[in-house]
Amino acid sequence: MQARGLRPAIDAAFMAFWMLILAAIAILRMSTAAWGWPSPVSGVAEENRIPSPWPDFARLPSASWGRAIDAWLNDSFPFRKAVVGFYRHVRFHALRCPFGDRVPGDSGTIFLRGGTWPEIDDYLGAISLGDEMKDDWRTLIEGRTAWAEAHGARYLEVVTPVKIQVHPEHAPWTVKRLPGQSSRKQLEAAMRGSFAESNIVFLTGRFRAAAMEGQTLFYSEDHHVNALGCWMVYDSMAETLRRMWFPQLTKTPYFDNPPDSVAQGLAAGAFTDPASQRLVVSAPGYSPRQYRELDIVFDERRYPSIPVRVRRKGDGLKLAMRHDSFLRFPLSSWRRGGYSSLAIPLGDGFNDIAMFIFKRFSTAELDKIAGAMAPDVIVEQFPECKISLGTAGLDDTMRRAAAFGRAGTAPNTADGREGRYLAMASFSKIVAGKGPGRSPLAVVLDADGRQVATAPVAPGLRRAIFFGEIAGRPPFKLRISNGKAARSRLEIRR
Repeated sequence: MQARGLRPAIDAAFMAFWMLILAAIAILRMSTAAWGWPSPVSGVAEENRIPSPWPDFARLPSASWGRAIDAWLNDSFPFRKAVVGFYRHVRFHALRCPFGDRVPGDSGTIFLRGGTWPEIDDYLGAISLGDEMKDDWRTLIEGRTAWAEAHGARYLEVVTPVKIQVHPEHAPWTVKRLPGQSSRKQLEAAMRGSFAESNIVFLTGRFRAAAMEGQTLFYSEDHHVNALGCWMVYDSMAETLRRMWFPQLTKTPYFDNPPDSVAQGLAAGAFTDPASQRLVVSAPGYSPRQYRELDIVFDERRYPSIPVRVRRKGDGLKLAMRHDSFLRFPLSSWRRGGYSSLAIPLGDGFNDIAMFIFKRFSTAELDKIAGAMAPDVIVEQFPECKISLGTAGLDDTMRRAAAFGRAGTAPNTADGREGRYLAMASFSKIVAGKGPGRSPLAVVLDADGRQVATAPVAPGLRRAIFFGEIAGRPPFKLRISNGKAARSRLEIRR
């Protein structure tokens, strides 16, 4: 009974409170018009939008009046910027409630959810890749691996960790106790047994081990790896390349307190600048260069969000890399006018490094790079929470390359029997023949002289064609019409 008696009083108090608020709005707006206080600036302009006007009731249907008044009130509320800012601060930092895609953790740490950075969703195992997506990922990695080898290169897919996988101890208590089957774990399982299993590397294990030893590897209020984390990505990449294919690659050491030779840029090394918390890299011998054939130019107006290149004299490997801001944002050169100080912590085993930021490789872009640069190493990097967003660059060429990579070897000799085979042709330094409109054409002939496959070949330093399935009697021969190549090779598989 007491509760029933209190209810009218509570309703009346609530109504009085909101009537007071509405009256205060009118009074404060009159005060602003008369004396300029409070300031009419509401913060809407900073949100880059036009404030909602007073509703035109004559034009609006009555069902929309409430929403229109609400929109006007929200944008016209005195002290709106301060009130909204205070509300967000209390809700996010004091009550620890998510705000949009941002989720508060311990010690000022912020995580992301949903959209294009679903790190919390992925940590909880809320995203299932599905058989088709897992098959697509496996096909893409296999196709890229076979494609790169056909072009005289090695391919490496580098999957970098996200904050919650490395520092779950800072996540909300409702989240950190519930790790699930992340998309990384699903993709690791999908790649088992593939011939390209070692061509995709996951760095979460190394990062988590370092975090458990007390290292902080991400900026607290940003999704990027910090300076040390950035160095660890490069170091892991170089170590993988050194272990798998290129033992001559050297290490760029990281220093908590760099020696003078490193601080002055005289010796290779990296360290965190205590003022900016960015990674300072010393890489003697390398210098930023343009690469007009690959659309890499000095464009300080758009830098740092542009492709870049560093080069040094002497022998070394050529590297072409697609990556996101993980590998550039934490560098001390990430600033307007910073191209001249760009340095990459990959040691002195390379003599040409071209880096293309954002997006992912396409076959057309890889063709362009192979024709102009002829890299020895091709690397693509992306964060693990984007696995669930699907593959990029999987096309018919990569599907044919993957099928060729999976196929068993077959002798291209006279004792072979007539049947169906898979064919791949590779070329070095192919040029077009003389005369306008004449482009090189690759032709495959069988033992009886029958033409069993043809495909155009663009001029360039390195080219390869995956013909797919052909039918005929070995031995098969490769011929180039309308052009010539310094070297050519035909490989047959079943």
